[in-house]
Amino acid sequence: MATLTDIWHRRLGHASKEKISRIDFLKNDSVSLSEKVCDSCAKAKLVRTPFPISHNKTNHIFELVHCDIWGGYKIPSYTNANYFLTLVDDYSQTVWVFLIKHKNDANACLINFHKMVKVQFDKNIKRFRCDNGGEFTSNFMLEFYNKEGILLETTCPHTPQQNGVVERKHRHLLETAWAIRFQANVSKKFWS
Repeated sequence: MATLTDIWHRRLGHASKEKISRIDFLKNDSVSLSEKVCDSCAKAKLVRTPFPISHNKTNHIFELVHCDIWGGYKIPSYTNANYFLTLVDDYSQTVWVFLIKHKNDANACLINFHKMVKVQFDKNIKRFRCDNGGEFTSNFMLEFYNKEGILLETTCPHTPQQNGVVERKHRHLLETAWAIRFQANVSKKFWS
């Protein structure tokens, strides 16, 4: 059964509990709005439904490599880089970071990374997961993936959550680098 507070909450366009508490004749209502959850309010205030937590885990190194580019930073680094490419192996959570001047420099980094994995680990990369950035989905790179037998998994547009492993790694790398830079009291050009 709806209480008087519930009725006025709906009549006032799903007003917040703070606004409802300002109405004199509702102050003594036996059930406060804060004790109840309004399903319509919860649905209306969600921007999008939450992404489910992925339980798909890999069983071997280089089955899945997450990749993304961060930047361009407004101040070039000491080495003139404005971006960095981050690669994260899903199984081992090992991270590789490559400073790059331009986004299209990522092509060479990915190809060299693939060669390094083959030579140093005697493994083949099975899948790359990235956003739909042109540096990952160019015809040149699609031919490379096809030639090497690598599957390309791209996320839906405007959903960085689907590439959350590398997005969280970016955040960690940046926070760590900024903390070190602040502690050392050095110029922003040393962000890299």
